[in-house]
Amino acid sequence: SVENSKKSPPAQVAQAWHKALPADPRPLLWLARDAESRNALTKALGYLAQAEALDGLHPEVRRARFRLLVRNAIQHLQQRKTRLARRKREALEALPYAAEGDRPALLAALRFMAAWLDGDERAAEARSAEVQAMLGKRAAAFVLVGISGVCGQPAGIDMKTMSGFDGSWVEAAGRAVALGHEMGFVFRIPEEWRGPLERELNGGT
Repeated sequence: SVENSKKSPPAQVAQAWHKALPADPRPLLWLARDAESRNALTKALGYLAQAEALDGLHPEVRRARFRLLVRNAIQHLQQRKTRLARRKREALEALPYAAEGDRPALLAALRFMAAWLDGDERAAEARSAEVQAMLGKRAAAFVLVGISGVCGQPAGIDMKTMSGFDGSWVEAAGRAVALGHEMGFVFRIPEEWRGPLERELNGGT
């Protein structure tokens, strides 16, 4: 068909796989990841919904649902569409997977970005405090800077205050980088923070 002729050979294979084994969620997950790699998030969520209908408890389904909704929310924040971003965040907060590990801090960081973009300083400060309470001040700063960078909306985090924060630079950076990696993003480490990081990695020398 014309539709199939426009698909890449791997996508055609996945479609044939799905047709042969319609009760297997794996080809749908592959198609969702392929669409995600092209930033076709709506299409990816469509494939994921089909996979969820087959096996909503599949570990990759749970991970993909969280990741795609986060990426969708960030896409809205990049476009300064905070109302749409809030809708995605509300859907995220309903997921049991979102309550595990450091993921609640990521959702609080998204709330921070929405408030900051709306010019609501009081709400932004409250959301920033939530992230700090969950991760500690230093890791929170890494996450907030990382999220604002991914959103393309630098949200004035005071770099100078970092020198007064307690805790390990390496642990803080590691937690932030791990959160970003799960979403498929690279959280940039500010130039000002690389010196202390390198010194700690070298044993404080």
